[in-house]
Amino acid sequence: MKTLPELAGSEISDLILPSNDQPVHEWFEMQVLRTPLAPALICQDITLTYQILNEKANRLAAQLRVQGVGPDTLVALCMDNRPELVISILAVLKAGGAYVPIDLSNPNARIKYIVADTSVSIMLTVSPYAERLIQMVPQLICVDCISIDNHYSTCNVPQQIQMQNLIYCIYTSGSTGQPKGALNEHRGFSNLVRWYIDDVGMTADDRVIVASSIGFDLTQKNILAPLCAGACVLLPSYSPANAQAFLQAFSVMRPTWINCAPSVFRTFSGSPRTRTLKTVVLGGEPIDDALILSLAGREVRLVNSYGPAECSDVAIWNVWDIADLDAARDRGQMPIGLPIRNVEILLLDSNQKSVAAGQLGEICISGLSVGRGYLNRQELNFDRFISYPHAPTTGKIYKTGDIGKLTANKLITFVGRQDSQIKIRGQRVELGEIESLLLTCEMVKSAVVCAYTLTPDDTRIVAYVVVTPNILFSIDTITKMLLNHLPTYMIPRHWVQLDVFPLNLSGKIDRQALPKPDWGR
Repeated sequence: MKTLPELAGSEISDLILPSNDQPVHEWFEMQVLRTPLAPALICQDITLTYQILNEKANRLAAQLRVQGVGPDTLVALCMDNRPELVISILAVLKAGGAYVPIDLSNPNARIKYIVADTSVSIMLTVSPYAERLIQMVPQLICVDCISIDNHYSTCNVPQQIQMQNLIYCIYTSGSTGQPKGALNEHRGFSNLVRWYIDDVGMTADDRVIVASSIGFDLTQKNILAPLCAGACVLLPSYSPANAQAFLQAFSVMRPTWINCAPSVFRTFSGSPRTRTLKTVVLGGEPIDDALILSLAGREVRLVNSYGPAECSDVAIWNVWDIADLDAARDRGQMPIGLPIRNVEILLLDSNQKSVAAGQLGEICISGLSVGRGYLNRQELNFDRFISYPHAPTTGKIYKTGDIGKLTANKLITFVGRQDSQIKIRGQRVELGEIESLLLTCEMVKSAVVCAYTLTPDDTRIVAYVVVTPNILFSIDTITKMLLNHLPTYMIPRHWVQLDVFPLNLSGKIDRQALPKPDWGR
């Protein structure tokens, strides 16, 4: 195992002694005792109270326990937004198992791969999708077909798990062309939920709308954390991909809390229907100045969250009061901030040494949030999860592959991906640096910068931009602005204007779907 040096330089920590915490489904059970008749879940015209939701989950959990589900047993979930989704998540956890969330929008080949890779014997779904899924897994249980009169008890299932047991395995894109399963444990996720409730400030008065698919890592906390806080989970029938229908859900459900990717939020943030929102938590992509300024005048808190699926979703955060916009105009990009509780951040160079403030380094994560690793990927685990004797709790760090730097006021800023670094004429170019500058320009609403190698000696930088409405876009003007900050070799050679950026299943910009420019121009 590779080892790292002792703490020094640009490490940042917010470490407290680990508490003897409980898994989140036990928090939910305690909340059921406090507010049994309060609404826990709203989906279309169905409202489930905390008591009813708990009873339904307990019946399914008892059935799963009889069928052999226990600690670290993986159970697949594949269904759309409906009450059975939340029931199934709770039931798997109550039975002691760990769930594998799978998007229905995945092609069959990808679903089959995940089922084979996890070796799951049970998949939970609902009857409309049974015909599609029945041949993919040894046992398919349609949760909506389980009779309420079955013989399984509605009482809480006796617990048999430890905090180091798995809570879920979530699949992310892999560089080999096949997705990889990130294994997360109860201790990391419980720490995340504690941060979400106590530090970000979720209360029983909040109505949390789920704006991302079940296969996205940030979705997990937006279903389970509200149920630990006594809040209400809102499951809309449509995703933000259908912005008009999604906004109709806003009118009916009146959410106070949303968590999604910035690219998703931009599609509907200007609508007056979103005025009920009090807390906006964005993650997965940088938050630029233009997005911050678009919320001017709103009584809303904007939270920037950063973290990989391998580390319980969020490891670093920053919160802004939208009423204070002076700093936003100067920065161009919102810093990702400081570590959440019980998490430590290191910024390391290529020799695994700490970098000084202001210098670029790879963002590495240690502490409770670090997961167990990738399922069936020992070589990748050896490369990304590194032994570190001084790391609290887990004794290891996770190398994110993201580049960041520490500002003068000790905040971490995300710069870009390590694999987005290229060389032009022998000079290293960080594409994220160009993106950040473009986002400071008034005429640019959104920007993505890519590099294409046409021949071994011809690598070209391409800027994709969504132009700010009612402002004339001039390539000459923006090029002159860039030349005030960048060397000539870092100036984009090609420009592509788009109305919107294509998004992937996680709501992030799909760079593979961006159109190639006309190279002859």
